[in-house]
Amino acid sequence: MIRKAVTTFVLLLGLASISGSAELTGKFELDASTGYLYSADQPFRLYGIQVIDHGRQCIANEQMWACGKAAHQALLIYVEKESFVCILLPASNGPDADPPAAECFLGTHSVNAQLVADGWALTAADIPAPYREEALAARQNGEGIFRGGFVPPDKWRPKFGAQLEDCSVCIARHQSLIRAREKRKAQLESESENN
Repeated sequence: MIRKAVTTFVLLLGLASISGSAELTGKFELDASTGYLYSADQPFRLYGIQVIDHGRQCIANEQMWACGKAAHQALLIYVEKESFVCILLPASNGPDADPPAAECFLGTHSVNAQLVADGWALTAADIPAPYREEALAARQNGEGIFRGGFVPPDKWRPKFGAQLEDCSVCIARHQSLIRAREKRKAQLESESENN
């Protein structure tokens, strides 16, 4: 009887964790070859952005510079802070599925958005990117990789397939991200009021 109750509880807990967003805390590692982050062997990518390839070279003042290495250093500065928290979004299943996406925070501030605003990440090309304003400001102000007139791949790479605006899965994921962000903000506000 007790074993059956424990099994039922574990199954319900598993279903609840699948349906909701998971929060990742603790030590994070960055895989320079893929741009994925790892938390306790759980790989994930940053939602809505493209981490610059570690080996990418850019031009500024007619000189080549290691913009990819600088972008990874900027990300590592956030990853190494104790208050760094990531909210894992529900992942699509399948053998060819990418690692799940996550939005990461320092307090209530989105690290994903900040990396784009500082010019150390690009907005994702495969979804209606939520950080378009930050990307535009980074380009206009010559921040990060844009300081030498960097042209993102979406400006010169041909588009293929259906239009991004028609992606219902993308819209659902983005709405899930917004709910997770609001939940995290409310949680932090509640904690600060209680202290």
